[in-house]
Parts: sequence; C-alpha cells; structure tokens
Amino acid sequence: MAEGKVPPVLLIGPSPPPFGGMAVQGQLLLAKLREEGVSVEFLATNPPLGGMAKVPLIRTLASGLVFGLKLLGAMPRARVVHILGASGFYFFARVLPAILWARLLRRRVILNYRGGLAEGFFRRAGRLADFVVRRASLLTVPSAFLARVFAARGHASSIVPNITDLTRFPFQPRATIRPQILVNRNFESMYNVGLALEAFARLRSRYPEATLTLAGTGPEESNLRALATRLRLSDIQWAGRVDNARMAELYSQHDIYVNPTNADNMPISILESLASGLVVVSTDVGGIPDLVANQREALLVPPNDAPALEAAIVKVLESPSLAAGLIERGRALTESFRWEEVRKILFAAYHGDPMPSSP
Repeated sequence: MAEGKVPPVLLIGPSPPPFGGMAVQGQLLLAKLREEGVSVEFLATNPPLGGMAKVPLIRTLASGLVFGLKLLGAMPRARVVHILGASGFYFFARVLPAILWARLLRRRVILNYRGGLAEGFFRRAGRLADFVVRRASLLTVPSAFLARVFAARGHASSIVPNITDLTRFPFQPRATIRPQILVNRNFESMYNVGLALEAFARLRSRYPEATLTLAGTGPEESNLRALATRLRLSDIQWAGRVDNARMAELYSQHDIYVNPTNADNMPISILESLASGLVVVSTDVGGIPDLVANQREALLVPPNDAPALEAAIVKVLESPSLAAGLIERGRALTESFRWEEVRKILFAAYHGDPMPSSP
C-alpha cells in the first residue's frame, strides 16, 4: 500500500443522537482520521432542523433539502467520498444522491455498507439498488456475512472491519461472574429487547438477586414497559439513552452482556463488551457467528428462544472456567479491531491500492 498523503475525504453518515452503531462508528472514524492528519469533512445525513424536527412530513422534506444543499457544497472540496450506507429509505434518500453526485464530479467513492437487513432490502429494491452499488468505486463491508450477501447479488466487496477504540473501554478482570446483566440495544422491533425481558424473568426464579439494565430508547419502549409489568419485573433499571462516551462506566458495572437481536451485522456493542471483560450471550443471527464463535468468545443461542437465552446465562454463572475462557478469548479477539490494524486496509481503499487482508 502506498503510504503517501491521503487525499481530502468527505465522510457521509448519521450524527448522534441517536447513538446507533453507524453513528458511533462514523464519529470514531472521523476522530481517527483527524488524528492522522487527514483532511476530512463530515456531512451528517440527519442535519439538525430545530423546531421543524417535530413535524414528521416537514422533517423528512426539510432534512432531505438541507442534506442535498450541503452535499452540493461539500463534494467539490473532496477527492474521496466515504459513504456509510444502510438499508431502507436512507439508501435512496442519502446514499443514492451522494454516489451519483460524486461520480458526476469524478470522485473516488467508497460505499461502506452496514446493517443486518441488507439481504431483504436488496431483494425488495432489486435492480435500482444494484445500479446504485455498481456506481461506487469500491464497496466495503465490515463483515464476512455482508460480503456473502453482496456476492450472492454479483457485487464484489472488500472487508474493512469496524474500529474498536480499546483505550476507551479498559479491560476489567472479574473474579466471579455475577448475574448483573446489561442490554444496550435501541428499543426497535428488530433488536427484540423483549426477548431479554422474558429470559430475565425466567432467570429471576433461580437468581432472585439478578439485575437487568436496559440502556436505550425507541418506538417499542411503551410495549417493553408493559411487558415488564406483565412479567412482574418492577425493578429493572431503565437507563434511557446513554452517550457512547459513558458506556465504559456502564460496562464496568455489569458482568454479562446480552444481545437479543433478530437481525444484525457486526454489533460494536459486542466488541466493546468483550474489550471491557464482560461475558457475551447473543442470538446467532446475521453476521454475529462470523464475529464470535459459540463457546469460544461468546455463547450463541437461536433467536426468539427465551429458555435457550436463560440457559446460556445460567451456564456462564455456574461454570467459572467457561466464563473465564470466554472472557480471555474475547479480549484477544478485540485486538484485531484496533485502529492500527484497520488503518492500513482503509487507507488502501482511499488510495485505490490493492486491499491488504482484513484483521
């Protein structure tokens, strides 16, 4: 890979809040590029709108207009356009115009596609979505799972893993694993936080001292609170929206991280949990089995199976040697996602050099 100066970069993606994985990863990437001395400009796909943000239709129209105008102004200043892509309306309202404008100006376009819903989205969107992807100079994905999804549609991709800033998530040794459980997925149907509530209700019959913290917000919150009431879980800690800068403190207060999702790609929260020394118990959907192997770095269970999720939690509580092995191997895994490892792959993408192997 050439080690010359990286050309000016326009990084396009969502800005927190909310603190979803793509927004957090975008802000981390922005910070790392600036630390490297790269000339990088960030364009938020969710620009602040003030009072207009309270009216749904006006918010959608105004957001698109503001984004479009800023895109027209920022693109000429860049030589590389790095777009954080995702499925749904976002793809056509943000990814499509950014790619077409970049190609019109003959810029190098890196489409970094992420998200566990890609397969279904591309099946529905069909040729138009395929057309947009083919306009990119390079398609990158953070996982082998997404690489397979795109390969099935005839799109070649390169794996550029997500970054985990281990300096922000210090490893904390745990002499014993306590039933202190953390879930920090947003309250959306695809993340199935209700499954964690059902498994926790079962766990409390065996471990009445067990605790559960839910860190997140979203449209499913009222349903989740109603479910907690039906399950007689009156003492759950509802932490609300937690800034990613405060997540290290939250990880330090818990011993088990539960990821109950029905769809996922490469959740940063799993890497952050492993780096912090938590035991990870997750559903085995999407790209998660590519990230962590069952009984090697985490325990994986089928989706929508509360008894299996509870049994996995009990297993790590009752087997200290198993828990210790998972923690040790999980911590070692996160070393591959340091900026120093990802940097050489990403900079090759910016320069147009042959891509080195991913970590």
